[in-house]
Amino acid sequence: MFHIGSLFRNKGKGRINITSVKINYMGAVHELEGLSTNDKEFDIRIPFKNRISSEMGDNVKKPDLRIDSISVNEPFELLHVSPELPISLPYGDSIMLVIKIKAPSLSYSGPLFLNMQVRSPELVHIVISTLRISMAGRSKELPIKRDIYIVKSDVFKQEVDLAGVVNSGESVNAIKASPPFEVSNTLPPLPFTLQEGQKISIFIKAPNYNYAGPLELEIS
Repeated sequence: MFHIGSLFRNKGKGRINITSVKINYMGAVHELEGLSTNDKEFDIRIPFKNRISSEMGDNVKKPDLRIDSISVNEPFELLHVSPELPISLPYGDSIMLVIKIKAPSLSYSGPLFLNMQVRSPELVHIVISTLRISMAGRSKELPIKRDIYIVKSDVFKQEVDLAGVVNSGESVNAIKASPPFEVSNTLPPLPFTLQEGQKISIFIKAPNYNYAGPLELEIS
């Protein structure tokens, strides 16, 4: 989902021996190397990059990664996080998280647990009963029965069989979705020539409110 690494200083023997740093983020635990220190306070530096994998094309917006808050398990105490939270990291961007930790007063040997919290995104409920496709006076209607919850204005994929509306060997230059939807991208990318038996993947931007009804696609 994302790349996360660690850069520590002061790795010699110390009163505090952190065997590993375990980071809980979005339901997955990422384990990093530890450190040793005699300091009462120390920094953990975490290079953090949004490199979410996706089948969507390059011109489809990938999700941002958010960190709304960070906590640390006892016996440690979180003092400060830089940059200041919350942060939102666009796809492909990277930052350096600097987390200042207060060490326990007694000697300690074992892991350090960090928890990165993300507020639940706002979802919309999309119910699509039929798919209507039209081009140059030809049209067809398909009962697709889509019922999904999706983040506001996020993109979902819809596979479409254009046969009966677009002839094999015919060019498709543009695909427009009826409001409140927008076409973000297609696979194959526009323009393309339809091959016999070929299904098209259309990436559609959802509205920022609930919707129930048909999805209409106009092809030219």
